Amino acid sequence: MASASNRAGSSEITYSPPRRSSPTPPLTRQTLPLAIGAAAWQTPAGWLAPFLVRSTVAPRSVSRAGSFRSRRRGCMTRPSIRQVSAVLAVATFLSAACGGDEATPASSDAASQAPATSTGAPEPVEPATEAPTTTAPPTTTTLPESPPPSEREIVSAGDWHSCGVRVDGTVTCWGSNEFLFFDEADNSGWDYAGNLDVPPGQFLSVSAGALHTCGLRPGLTVSCWGVDHSGESDPPPGQFRAVSAGRSHSCGLRTDRTIACWGWGDKGQTDPPPGEFRAVSAGGGHSCGLRTDGTIACWGLGDKGQTDAPEGQFLAVAAGSIYSCGVRVEHTVVCWGFDNGGVLDTPDDPLLSVATGNSHVCGVRADQTLTCWGLSDYHDLASDSWVEVGKLDVPAGQFLSVAAGEYHSCGLRVDGTVACWGLNIEGQADAPAGLFGP
Repeated sequence: MASASNRAGSSEITYSPPRRSSPTPPLTRQTLPLAIGAAAWQTPAGWLAPFLVRSTVAPRSVSRAGSFRSRRRGCMTRPSIRQVSAVLAVATFLSAACGGDEATPASSDAASQAPATSTGAPEPVEPATEAPTTTAPPTTTTLPESPPPSEREIVSAGDWHSCGVRVDGTVTCWGSNEFLFFDEADNSGWDYAGNLDVPPGQFLSVSAGALHTCGLRPGLTVSCWGVDHSGESDPPPGQFRAVSAGRSHSCGLRTDRTIACWGWGDKGQTDPPPGEFRAVSAGGGHSCGLRTDGTIACWGLGDKGQTDAPEGQFLAVAAGSIYSCGVRVEHTVVCWGFDNGGVLDTPDDPLLSVATGNSHVCGVRADQTLTCWGLSDYHDLASDSWVEVGKLDVPAGQFLSVAAGEYHSCGLRVDGTVACWGLNIEGQADAPAGLFGP
């Protein structure tokens, strides 16, 4: 908000009361023969002028105009009209009575500023109007702008768990944060469990990684929870516009449009390039960002070409396990990297957004229906077999967004409810009831 202020001195106004000229009473026939009449007006003090007034004017009405003061305090005489004929005698008398000091009538300025009243009290003089003062504009603090709802990740799918932001700002997660590590050498395995308990408070967005989750709070700070064996759940201080949780690292888009990454970074996936970005996505061992000029930059592990982003202008980008995808400005989709299960075989349908999982991709069409492509089953370690899990069997209806996890996916419907499908051995596809959204 702009505030207006006046500059001091630009329109300074000083008020002075109007000067009233003292009327000069006309000479009467009684005063014309007096030779002293003309001479009295030319005396240094001009004290005889008030005597030359009409004899019909009451003395009280001219008492102030006819008063005179001696420079010696306390010497004041109020002559009457009858004394006009003896002016010289009065002058001699006053000169002797006042010690020879020259008598001086009240100045015309004083008389004009304090006209006669019946009580003798001066009229109040209006004070001078002060010049307008300069008012400094109020000090305002510009707060960072929160990301618009269209840029917030409301529903997210990780490896074995899913999370969503409810309409009251709280986050709910479902599924499991356990992971089974299998050692083929001795045919043994062990669990790696992470905490699914969401910290209290409100969130603007949420992102589920492999075994950890990060969320953006209303104060634009980032909170992460779950597995933290590589620092992926230890975000740096500062304010962010978005956050993305990958396999063992995380990245965030700061309010100044630069990118910060943390966690496991042995392949450079936590070393983002300089510059300003509009979006960021953390994948398996690499990361990608959408620059403000619409181009895509990727960094980290690129042995399968997953960091070799094509040229051109894009609207969105998503980093997968060992591949990446982007939505061009004409709403066509292109993917690059390792063709894991046919993820590079993109559909011809124009898409609004895209989400990358382990070996499948999903997108929201222009009519807000969903489409998924890639591998429809997963490798079950216990039976050493591929199991059909229906990752590509999208539900009907219209959706605002979609998220792809390890072997399952979730979508936010236009009515605010969440639907999940795919592998559900840990409950990651059992979406809770209730409304979700910004």
